[in-house]
Amino acid sequence: MIDPILTFLRIESPVLRKHIKQLVKFGMTGGIGSFIDLSALTLFVEYVGFPELLGGILSSLIAVTVVFTVNKFFTFRNHERTFAKQIAKFMLIYSMAFAMNIALYSLLLQFGLQYIIAKLSAILIIAVWNYYFSHSFIFKQK
Repeated sequence: MIDPILTFLRIESPVLRKHIKQLVKFGMTGGIGSFIDLSALTLFVEYVGFPELLGGILSSLIAVTVVFTVNKFFTFRNHERTFAKQIAKFMLIYSMAFAMNIALYSLLLQFGLQYIIAKLSAILIIAVWNYYFSHSFIFKQK
């Protein structure tokens, strides 16, 4: 999928190619996670009637579950059977990311941003943190 583009750009370093491919996949996974997060948020707020903050918390929990699975098997092609260890690392990093996401989302709501814009902004900012630690800690190849 991305190999022809990397070849056209004359990116030949195997390490750089690997990182670029992972980053593209991570972005795709993040897009899926964001779609799930925003869809669930809208469902919870607009149709179920939950408060915006509660809806944001629940939608994040659903999305992060999907993101772990897709990142493990698709983005980082990690088939280690050490699920418990990886889930523990994932929970550590993503619980910090979750707290930062909710804090940032809450702050942006207080500044008067529309709740979808606030949530999308928080997701994009926290994505940098998530990629770095997913690549270098959670799914690090041995």
